[in-house]
Amino acid sequence: MHRLLPLIVLFLVACGDKPGKPPPAGPGPSNAPIQGSLTVHSRLWEDVSDPSQLVGIYVLLGDGSRFRQPLGQDGVARFVDADIQGPQDVTLLAVSTERTFADTYLALEQPEVWLQQYTKEDTGGVTGQATLKGRITGRTSVVQEVIVASADQQGHGNSTRAATDGSFELDISGSGVIPVHLFAMEYVNSTRRFGLKSNITLQAGQTLDDVEIALDRAEDQFQQVSVENIEPYGTEALVTMDYKLGTMYLFRSMATGAPPLQLPSMSLTPPFDLLQMVTTVTVGSDGASGVTSASATVLTEGGSSPVVTIPPPLQLTSIPLGTMEAPAFARTEGFTLAWNVVPSAQVVHAYLNAQNSDQQLVWRLTAPSNVTSFTPFELPAELSPVTRLPPGLASLSMSAKNNGADRAYADLFNQYESPIQQGGTWSLSRQGFVRLVE
Repeated sequence: MHRLLPLIVLFLVACGDKPGKPPPAGPGPSNAPIQGSLTVHSRLWEDVSDPSQLVGIYVLLGDGSRFRQPLGQDGVARFVDADIQGPQDVTLLAVSTERTFADTYLALEQPEVWLQQYTKEDTGGVTGQATLKGRITGRTSVVQEVIVASADQQGHGNSTRAATDGSFELDISGSGVIPVHLFAMEYVNSTRRFGLKSNITLQAGQTLDDVEIALDRAEDQFQQVSVENIEPYGTEALVTMDYKLGTMYLFRSMATGAPPLQLPSMSLTPPFDLLQMVTTVTVGSDGASGVTSASATVLTEGGSSPVVTIPPPLQLTSIPLGTMEAPAFARTEGFTLAWNVVPSAQVVHAYLNAQNSDQQLVWRLTAPSNVTSFTPFELPAELSPVTRLPPGLASLSMSAKNNGADRAYADLFNQYESPIQQGGTWSLSRQGFVRLVE
């Protein structure tokens, strides 16, 4: 079990770029190829731990020997030249007094790319609000969560904690007719009880009083989760099952051990058949060659038993990896990252942190899955005090992801993030240490 614990932390902690404040929406993404011009948008300064130490950010095409320029104060770099044709490798080079950070994106095909996307603000024109007032019945506890979820995905959900007498009041944003579902939950001696009142219809501006929701369903059953292809990762799995109503998260069940695993659940007969379950399985092991891990999700409805298939591990084929205490060795001269991953991966990431007492170079890589190697190139000496990987201990984290069946590598570089897909996604990871020697 101890081998799985670091993975539990790794996959339950979400991280990502800060969304920032997006500019006004421009035209949609272009499907045209790169023909003589490329516009790069970036907010890389948000990834710098201390912006006051930042010397400059530069944008390089290829190795920067021909095409490079500073990133503008507006976060934009524009390249125009007849020789800029077809897919381009783009590197953002952030130089500070503390370290050099190279951020490389391979095989970009759009003539305008956003390397740090924005979260799209709602533009649905919501102009109204309705209010639900009511009481929870059948209570045995004073701790009750009340959640309202949009029934047509047009309104906006909300949540609150009921008063000690079970009364509650919830505001719902929306326009015109607002159909919603109302969900309530309480904890009693680590067991949950639930209530669901479906298909409540309100008008914007209306207050609906005396809504009663009964806690008439208990978490008194079990849901089996099966895992296929666990063998390359060991014998144990962490399984989480998130219950959702529309886009609203309700609660989570969790279990750890050798699959198949049984998770606490409830009867999903109507109206609870409206709930969806997003099941995530995390597997992996650590050893002399570092950590190998994976996570995969499935979406199920109506109480069907999830079966989660784990893809084969991400293989690093160019260099060995070890642990911090016993790292592998590799030469700085000709250092290359090469990997194998299943074709259904949409993106591969690498994060290499090489440093010694005098120098630190961090290199982040983003590549499509049909690219299977990358050689860190010599950085321009006019821009960076560190031009190549320094000898010393280096940590390497690699991952490969599938963000859903309808997603593509190019989607990562549109102005706005695509909505998160529920289920049908997976992520693979390899982590370890290597000592670079000259």
